[in-house]
Amino acid sequence: MIKADENSSQSLFDQANDAWDGGENEKAFELLHLAANQGEIYAYNTIGYFLDEGVGVPQNKDIALLWYKKAAKNKDICAFMNIGAWYRNVGNFKRASYWFLKALHSGDGDAAIALAKICVHKGTKQSRAQAVKYLNISLESDNVMPDTHDEAHKILKQINS
Repeated sequence: MIKADENSSQSLFDQANDAWDGGENEKAFELLHLAANQGEIYAYNTIGYFLDEGVGVPQNKDIALLWYKKAAKNKDICAFMNIGAWYRNVGNFKRASYWFLKALHSGDGDAAIALAKICVHKGTKQSRAQAVKYLNISLESDNVMPDTHDEAHKILKQINS
């Protein structure tokens, strides 16, 4: 059993990430809970991710959403993206778009490509034009994952063909 005694919430969060990096997922989850109980807001989103993906714990997407929302209340931009993805994955594109827009307005360039994909999915001429707008935002953003620009170019090519 891990004891929180004199460990700060940040220290526990760092230990959790080290355990996760080392493949000790159950230990990481336990440390994340200790960190969250001490108020480490970034642990909330990571706990949500562990539950959402079944990392070291049984998968529970509904409880994951609760943790993501707890993180979002604390302005965790990654949580905005994860909530958007959660809603997209269950087919609620309106709620997904809300959360992706929240992430985009908070500076996450990857949210633009997520929004573009929803627009492409709608399949209308107007939604394709909106998708192009979001893809261009994604391409202009420095705050994206390494493969995002390539993916944006690929989707633009599909739209224009």
